[in-house]
Amino acid sequence: MAILGVFVFMTHLIIFFVGLAAIPLFREGYQSDQMLPVILKHWADDGSAIHTLRAMMILLAILAAIMSTADSVLLSLVSLLSRDMAKDPVQNSNMQLDRWLSILIMGALAIGALYRDVTFWRLVEIKLETLLQCMPAFIVALH
Repeated sequence: MAILGVFVFMTHLIIFFVGLAAIPLFREGYQSDQMLPVILKHWADDGSAIHTLRAMMILLAILAAIMSTADSVLLSLVSLLSRDMAKDPVQNSNMQLDRWLSILIMGALAIGALYRDVTFWRLVEIKLETLLQCMPAFIVALH
């Protein structure tokens, strides 16, 4: 549990530094949760290659983190469901079942995503909030 404070600090460190970089550029008119998208748009609109690359790298890192988490959750869910549905869970090597479960779950999620009004930034917020709230339960479960 003592390490939890370090994890929280590390996950927010980059966002903190981006916010510090935004203070001299944007003094007023924006809420604190709007600063990362604003500074990334400012860097992308600047026209210089280094600022555009910097904005692209941060967005790609956020997207990679979201996709990694989604992939891990999907694999875990499919594994749990296929073990529950298999006749002999110890000898479960039925890859067809896993493949069809993955397709079914991703199809349902894709259809559900079409009807939601969720922005990319809101997905990042949901991911970070969920991870930070679940971390103590993960640590307790490991011990």
